[in-house]
Amino acid sequence: INPKTPGVGFGGRKLLTRTAGYLVPAFDLDGNVTGFQIRNRTGGNPKYPWLSVAGVAPANLQNGEMPLTVVRGGNSSTLYFAEGILKPMVAAEKHRINIIGASGGNFASSPEQLHRYIGALLPKTLVLCPDAGSIANAHTMRSYSALNAELVSMGRELEVLWYEQQAKADGDIDEISHEQFEVARLIRWAEFAEIAPKPAAQIKFETAKVPLSQAVSNKQTKAEWLAEQKLERDHRAYAQIGTMLGIEPDIDRAREFYQGDARKAFYQPLKRHLKYETHGALISGFASEMQPAGDGRSLLAYDCSQGTGKSNNSLIPPALEVAKGGGRVLIFVPTRGLAREFKGRINERAGEDIAATHLDPKCYSAAIVVTCPESAYKFKGQNFDLLQIDECNEVLHRIESAELGNAGP
Repeated sequence: INPKTPGVGFGGRKLLTRTAGYLVPAFDLDGNVTGFQIRNRTGGNPKYPWLSVAGVAPANLQNGEMPLTVVRGGNSSTLYFAEGILKPMVAAEKHRINIIGASGGNFASSPEQLHRYIGALLPKTLVLCPDAGSIANAHTMRSYSALNAELVSMGRELEVLWYEQQAKADGDIDEISHEQFEVARLIRWAEFAEIAPKPAAQIKFETAKVPLSQAVSNKQTKAEWLAEQKLERDHRAYAQIGTMLGIEPDIDRAREFYQGDARKAFYQPLKRHLKYETHGALISGFASEMQPAGDGRSLLAYDCSQGTGKSNNSLIPPALEVAKGGGRVLIFVPTRGLAREFKGRINERAGEDIAATHLDPKCYSAAIVVTCPESAYKFKGQNFDLLQIDECNEVLHRIESAELGNAGP
């Protein structure tokens, strides 16, 4: 451990604490540890004290803020918020999400980190994951309300992941199943506040007094800021694809229809790189509108935000339809853990063992096969009527970074 870490002494060889338990690290955007909490295994309070020495080595960062933690687990278009430091680590791995955590839910008490992380990740959607039963806790709701106010000051809107978690027994974001996570609703902050016994929007709170470099200019509208974010995301994506193909695409993002220019710039190099050619129309639209072709093979790639019910409502039904019609389906997912989970959901929906993963002995004869991209070689020479790529952006990321399905649970 870095000897400069608060609560660490003797050249990094000892921890200056009387609390017995295990360390829970807080991470910055680059994966550097900015501090530790200790999971108190004695059952006493506090449950998660910071590793620090009062008056000598406090847990506060140099700017005076307490550390937030940011964990990147998947889709970058949505950024989630959850109370705590350990909980976001579990939730990111379990649900494959990007998430920020704050001890006690005090996000607004660390505004510089909050603005910096959001500005770097450039998410389209911001979603709060309230703890089960927290809606009846005035202190917690005050913290959530402060987060909402801070985001509003940035010109952003906060949504809430809601699966009717009004009682503690309903489970927090790290405790619910991935299937329950996917079918949960996204509701607006105002609707969430109205559900609370005392509307959170009416709870008084003090906003942070720390000077901020505002992410959004006072003269810039929300629509302008979101458009600016999209341009930045596209710029990074085009640069990444260009590097992969060994070209420098000339794409003028100031043009109104620059996406069309990008398609033209990448089409031939991609065709040569992938060594295949598709036939038929290239169609994009809402996931629920994408249906397999009735007169040939189809490739469907899905790039949707978490929590939209895409898997159950848009991906599994066409796969079952093709399989029950005598065809075969190959589905690509980012991790082996998700492949196993997906197989279980398909078989439960079908009422029979119609699906298998690439790890199952019957994968070469199953009507529906769920696999990871690095195992595609196993099916060379086999014909499939429908190919589906779930979370295609995440699959591409894992291929390019070598973080393939083996990185999954």
